[in-house]
Amino acid sequence: QTAKLVEEKVAPQGSQMEAALEAVLARQQFVAACRFGYFLRRSQQRLRLERIMTGAKSLEQYLLDMNAQEQVELVRGASREVVSAAEARATDLFGTVTELLRQSSELELSAEGRVRLS
Repeated sequence: QTAKLVEEKVAPQGSQMEAALEAVLARQQFVAACRFGYFLRRSQQRLRLERIMTGAKSLEQYLLDMNAQEQVELVRGASREVVSAAEARATDLFGTVTELLRQSSELELSAEGRVRLS
């Protein structure tokens, strides 16, 4: 949300700044896509096991039938693993958020603003 707000306020000011913000947003979207993909893969694995034990369901129905505690438990293990892996891969591909923002000399954010974007 913070990145979107910053983008709306400062993106029109310069192409170098736009490029830096686009890179930061691309990095954040990459990490989010990785986490979602990992969640789906883990859900499919758990569904396969469930099918073996109880019978056939679709993945969508399986997720809808889960209670909140089961959903949290399904995501909990994935969160630690995938965040570390996705962040490492995003850093390899894009660089750190701090590095991306430093590439734009036009981007003038306070220290707090930079922390909030990362």
